[in-house]
Amino acid sequence: IPASLKCRGQVTARVRRAAYEVHIRRLEFKPPEGGGEPEPVALAEAVMLADDRPIVEVRNLNLRLRGSSAAGLRRAWGRSRASVRPPAAEIRTYNKPRLLALAEGRPSEALGPSFARFDEGAFLARLPRPPYDFIDQITVLQGSLGEIKPGAEALARYVVEADGWLFGEAGGWRPAPPYAVLNEIALQPCGFLAAYMGSALPFDQPMHFRNLGGRATVLANVAGGEAVDTRVRFIRGSRLGEMLIQHYEFECAAGRRPIYKGHTHFGFFSPQALARQTGLANIRDAWPARPAAETLAAYPQGPAFPTGRWRLLEKIALDPRGGPAGLGSAFALTRVDPGAWFFRAHFHQDPVCPGSLGLESLIQAGKALAALIFGASADKTLNWAAPAPDRPHEWLYRGQVTPAQKEMAVMAAVREADEARRLLTLDGLLLADDLPVYRMEGFTIGLNQGPVRRRVTAKSPAPRPGAGLTCEMILDWRKARKLSQGQLARLMGVTPIYISLMERGRRNISSAMAEKLNAIFQAEDGADPPLSGQDEAPPDMKSRPAAPSGPLRPEDLRARRRARGLSQAKLAEAAGVSAALIGLIERGRHRLSPALAQKILAALDGLT
Repeated sequence: IPASLKCRGQVTARVRRAAYEVHIRRLEFKPPEGGGEPEPVALAEAVMLADDRPIVEVRNLNLRLRGSSAAGLRRAWGRSRASVRPPAAEIRTYNKPRLLALAEGRPSEALGPSFARFDEGAFLARLPRPPYDFIDQITVLQGSLGEIKPGAEALARYVVEADGWLFGEAGGWRPAPPYAVLNEIALQPCGFLAAYMGSALPFDQPMHFRNLGGRATVLANVAGGEAVDTRVRFIRGSRLGEMLIQHYEFECAAGRRPIYKGHTHFGFFSPQALARQTGLANIRDAWPARPAAETLAAYPQGPAFPTGRWRLLEKIALDPRGGPAGLGSAFALTRVDPGAWFFRAHFHQDPVCPGSLGLESLIQAGKALAALIFGASADKTLNWAAPAPDRPHEWLYRGQVTPAQKEMAVMAAVREADEARRLLTLDGLLLADDLPVYRMEGFTIGLNQGPVRRRVTAKSPAPRPGAGLTCEMILDWRKARKLSQGQLARLMGVTPIYISLMERGRRNISSAMAEKLNAIFQAEDGADPPLSGQDEAPPDMKSRPAAPSGPLRPEDLRARRRARGLSQAKLAEAAGVSAALIGLIERGRHRLSPALAQKILAALDGLT
């Protein structure tokens, strides 16, 4: 893996403290070049600081642990780790190691001696394990260990990953994780609370844990790097023979901002009860017949749509006039891969496709349908709201998708369309080998629009960067415009770690950096504030040509730049902005303010 090193300073006798910051970007197992067991590999960015001043930067710092493997590491850790037993006093706060013990290790190390029989191979319903685990820490607020009692309550925290596959493979511009992640953030603490109460302990046979349905509402977006706190409460439960049904309510918040709420219910089922599941009754006939194979096309490619692990659909047929309401329909199909990543993650000893990925499959089908109906191009980085805020939606599960199935199909029908706000409200059906197992209702897909408007108290305008920038201003400005550190870094032509250092006051903000921030800010805001943050434009701007009477169109900028034989990088250097920003403007993906247009035209004239 190519790495790069930049040195812009030194450690001398006058330096009082040298420090290193290493930001892990990716941890994975990769096979060696000559073949063999995949070995652990780490990829990172690093900065060396001399008295808090960055002097050395390493991009793509990478390490490989030769001769090791995932199985070898588990064996080594198992030999070296002493048996951990909880103290006599009941544990109330559970950290990540204890949560992982409940996901794939020895359950007694998480929940105490009463779970010791599951350490030796007896089946226990587990939490999801990496990379589909979305609890970093959980605290029991009400209730006792091993006691199934309404009112039991827990508070979980998960810090949304700022970079990596959650965002990088999701598709679309919107800096928020896919809906499946938000759904799991809310539901996984319910699974922990069910285990904590000892729900499976009264049964002599294995009991599998499954979500059965719920109703929820997205209230606001959550961005990368934010901590989400989820409060779950056990409401009621009932036992029907070899089945146990439990109901929960949940609320998720980022800081003081509510982002997701609803209620849900789960079931504990014996293997025999799971085998008897017959899917959703009397529902298949209400949907159109399966389309002919020749009408299916490959699911859309492009920056607007998911890739990698988030790409859940292979083929799709779209009808803009289909469905019971004649407003549009979709039929999507994918083969079930027994080796898919989510079977290993969900769950240990009990592989089953997460229900949240079934909901995400419906949303992905809805995105393709919305792009067709509203005339959006897959080549553009679209801004999705899926599901749109303040729109309640429901799901009902009466079956499962396991590695034994051959194919999974999703049927979607538009029940309501709002062309003015570009919103589609969908109902859906998911089939496993043609057996309907999931029903989904009221999922609203928004295209190129912000959150549904609500009455809110008027806020003062976000601070505008100027020559006297502070780290707080950059942070507030970025969050006000819902940009991740990575997105802002790409616009400025720097690395995300530099944005992080500036926002924490660990890096001085030069005048050139402030100028770039001003240019990006004006393009985002559409306003024309003075670049220096004063009431008057700086002297070097007074002599420049007046702003054009009309907006500078992307194709005009591209044509004028090429006519002068200039590269994007050369024009960006003359204009004092990043080449990435020039590229976004020429592709019509960044709004051009009069001040920025004036600046770019002046640079073009100066380079003629």
